Amino acid sequence: MNNIKKIFLGIAVIILVLPTFIRLNKPLPGIENYYFINQFAYFPDYVFRILPLFFGFLSLIMFYLLLKQLKFRKNLSYISTLLFLVSTPFIYISNYFTPHFLFLFINLTAFYLFLRKEKHLYLLSIPLFLSTAMFGIYSFVTILALITYMVTFKKHQGLLFTLVIAILIFTLTSLPGQWFAQDQHYLQMLISDFGGNIGIGISALILALFGFMKTWKQKYKYLFVYFAIALLFVACKYLFFAIIYLNIPIVIFASIALNELLYKKWELKFIKQIAVIALVCTFLFSAVSFVNRSANEQPSDSIVKSLVFLRNQKQGIVFSHPSKGFWINYYSHKPVLMDKLDKDPELENLTTDLYYSRSFKNSTKILDEHKIRYIWIDEKMKNGQVWTKPEQGLLFLFVDERLFTQIYKKNGIEIWEYHPEQQQTI
Repeated sequence: MNNIKKIFLGIAVIILVLPTFIRLNKPLPGIENYYFINQFAYFPDYVFRILPLFFGFLSLIMFYLLLKQLKFRKNLSYISTLLFLVSTPFIYISNYFTPHFLFLFINLTAFYLFLRKEKHLYLLSIPLFLSTAMFGIYSFVTILALITYMVTFKKHQGLLFTLVIAILIFTLTSLPGQWFAQDQHYLQMLISDFGGNIGIGISALILALFGFMKTWKQKYKYLFVYFAIALLFVACKYLFFAIIYLNIPIVIFASIALNELLYKKWELKFIKQIAVIALVCTFLFSAVSFVNRSANEQPSDSIVKSLVFLRNQKQGIVFSHPSKGFWINYYSHKPVLMDKLDKDPELENLTTDLYYSRSFKNSTKILDEHKIRYIWIDEKMKNGQVWTKPEQGLLFLFVDERLFTQIYKKNGIEIWEYHPEQQQTI
């Protein structure tokens, strides 16, 4: 059994670093992380690749140390860490540049120091807890964890209550961090095997259910733990990254069930080994599926080349699909009319009008009012994301070569330049 653990650990570590190494010579993957990359665009590219992995490994170490500090049995701590290592949410934050690789590390470190008996370490946890307020709405995870510990273990109630209030005040009085609503069906988003971007593996969820049943005999002691998990399930429906923190209790409950399976006496030993290997394979399959999706994720080299071309054109606002906004900002150094975070109903209506209107008068009015100079289109937009017909809406207007000039066309990507000065000659 120890050999299986070692093999599993080796494969898991390889899987963890694969998304970054596969795309070493390719553009950084994803959509949401480009929002955060744009905030630090002056950093070299390798920083966005190395930092998440570096803090990912640190978080893994802190996760293991924290479980030991919480008096988890050695086997259970080890299994939990292994399952955490191959979980899709953890692989995601270790390979994508978002604040969550730092937020997770700060929380795990703060709780570990808080549980230590040494006074200087205990005191060091306080500023770390307070610093989580900088992460905006996601500081609710820290607050929820502090309250859960306080209610469950009845320790340090005065200090923890003060910390909760302080974090809440700092969060409400500081600039809130950006957050993304999930844009997939809830179950699809929640389960990685159904195509969820950072979902949890279905095998982990099933095992977690058995682990939950195993602890149900102590339900009154862990009642608030169950309540906190339920809140995280609800949060996942509205906050894209909340699943990263739901993953932690799921992993722990799953490890309880897997530990029971590993050390339970079986009449036929080889049946036990087959069952364990089968479970290990399902965890690895979920992880490998995510790695495969990450390797093929947009933006592609073709998209980046088109945006580098656009960077060398005159300044002007770019119109495209909102999901392309962060890529356009980063690679072309040009502003967009609307990106994925914009939820202004008026702007959404204007974008829809511009997509589908075949009226030169209405469309040029929108383009002029918002000083749009470039229109960036890819195959996905022309094949269902926006349009379904060759000359639908805005595509029809491109027939007027005086107003619109195609300045780029390659690999299914088109860039059109709008010439408002030509309206006077029409």
